[in-house]
Amino acid sequence: MNKFIILLSFLFVLLLHLFLFLYYKNHQIYKTQTTNTKNPIEINLSKVNIEKNIEKTEEIVKKIEPIKEKKIEKKQENIPKTEKIKPKNNPKIEEKQENISKTEEKKESVQTNQINFVENPKDELEEQKLIDEYGTKLRVEISKNKIYPNISKKLKEQGIVIINFKVDKSGLFFDIKLVSSSNKNRLDEAAINTIIETKKYKPFDENIKKEYLEFNLPLEYLLN
Repeated sequence: MNKFIILLSFLFVLLLHLFLFLYYKNHQIYKTQTTNTKNPIEINLSKVNIEKNIEKTEEIVKKIEPIKEKKIEKKQENIPKTEKIKPKNNPKIEEKQENISKTEEKKESVQTNQINFVENPKDELEEQKLIDEYGTKLRVEISKNKIYPNISKKLKEQGIVIINFKVDKSGLFFDIKLVSSSNKNRLDEAAINTIIETKKYKPFDENIKKEYLEFNLPLEYLLN
């Protein structure tokens, strides 16, 4: 690139000198023609020299032009060709997209379920009524099996024990826990044994959609 600039500047300077030279010569020729018309041979010679110089400059310009073209072609050859990159099928990306679509479907289904739940409050109230009815019958059945320990009666031990337990769809009791103690070990054990010995009650209604029901059952041990 630097060589190219130097050549252009050189040509510019050369043409400027030629122009000045021609101007100077023409001026001198004009003076000679006006002052002295006896030297036609010198004038002709100067014209011949000017023509020769012009021909030389034209030859130089013709030589420079193909050099320029060659340099431009070389630069174009060195420029790498850009190819269109085709997107490859990445299995990980596809899996992520599938997971995203699945999660979106789940969200939509949850939203629809929530809408249905809000739209049908009557169903929820009916279900709660069935649970309450089942709970009252269950308490009556368990209280029938309650046993007051004889030693506690003699010692006049009294108290209320609250037991927490769960009932599955078949009516079987599980996950039995002591929630509130009577501060009498015999009464607490008697209350827990009452639930364990009862073991099971009838299955709850099919309209109850829950997997299991949870109850807190108070058992009173009071002397009349």
